[in-house]
Amino acid sequence: MAIDLEKYNKIKKNVERHKTIIARSEGAISQILEKLKDEYDCSSVKEAEEKLEDLSTKQNKLERRFKKLLADFETEWGKYLEENP
Repeated sequence: MAIDLEKYNKIKKNVERHKTIIARSEGAISQILEKLKDEYDCSSVKEAEEKLEDLSTKQNKLERRFKKLLADFETEWGKYLEENP
């Protein structure tokens, strides 16, 4: 079964287009990984995800602590703040 020249050229053009897409994608991935390394000191996406999870946990703990300290402050000093705006 012979492939005619037109079909061959169509397939070849399609393959070349996909090679270009792959090359661009690989370049984008390289830039993202380099940015992760430079800005966040992470050598992989997995490491960045782990660091993000750790930072999110720390942020949540700090937010809870802040809310508790604020509530304690308002309980102790709220009446004075209301009297002297």
